[in-house]
Amino acid sequence: MKNKILFCFGTRPEIIKMAPLIIEAKSKGLLVEVCLTGQHKEMIEPFLSFFDIKENYNLDIMKKDQSLSEMTAAILNQMNSILDRSKPNYLFVQGDTTSTLTCGLASFYKKVPVVHIEAGLRTYEKYSPFPEEVNRQMISTFSSFNFCPTKQSAKNLKKENRNNIFVTGNTSIDALRMTKEKIRNENLDITLKEKYKNIDFNKKIILITCHRRENHGAPLKRILDAIQKVAKDSNIEIIYPVHLNPNIKEPVEESLSKYSNIHLLSPLEYLDFNWFMDISSIVLTDSGGVQEEGPYFNLSLA
Repeated sequence: MKNKILFCFGTRPEIIKMAPLIIEAKSKGLLVEVCLTGQHKEMIEPFLSFFDIKENYNLDIMKKDQSLSEMTAAILNQMNSILDRSKPNYLFVQGDTTSTLTCGLASFYKKVPVVHIEAGLRTYEKYSPFPEEVNRQMISTFSSFNFCPTKQSAKNLKKENRNNIFVTGNTSIDALRMTKEKIRNENLDITLKEKYKNIDFNKKIILITCHRRENHGAPLKRILDAIQKVAKDSNIEIIYPVHLNPNIKEPVEESLSKYSNIHLLSPLEYLDFNWFMDISSIVLTDSGGVQEEGPYFNLSLA
């Protein structure tokens, strides 16, 4: 009987980094199932379409102003029955989100081996990033296999006496390579410029993202004040795909919607976002994933 792999994820970065593995596992003839937690429900659907990935299970756990405790409990409760139905030989999780920790923990309780993609990242500051730093440390205590993006992350795990450590590189680069090939092979550059024809591409393009919990409130206000100062330069076009979280969306629209050279967009499709990264002069971001992807495009990051 073939091994079955259950891939569990809930956020944009998770699907980007797991998609190449899902595609590869299917190409090798393995049995593959996909479970979505619903953590980034609207933002994740375009990526499923782009990579042609079909979900088998959807926990649909998101509620307005839901706390981390409530989210953790909701995922953990539902994953128990999902694992009973799926009966996987291995459960794959990626990174350090609440979805990752909780799906992995449920799998550990069922004694199903947990395979952790992007294992070993560390700051050793428990509140930075929050809650991700503690999430990824806890996952390492019960994961059976650890796939590390860098030699340093592998070294971190070895210091913690973890086992089955493999340096594999960052799977997001595989996803980027696939996307750039699609843009080039299908000559999509012209199509994308027409799609965003209200943007002056003769000017310097600055791409901005901001979503992290630690930037909610006063930090976000400081960021928005700085963006307003940058926007005074008429030779710049600012592209800002705005996160759907009301704690981000509402203050961003209130602060920046009046500027003609700031383009507040809905969350972008994966191909569109990568194209903007490719043509931008600089990216301003609090996203760990974008910081990893930027060097692939030879970008300046801040």
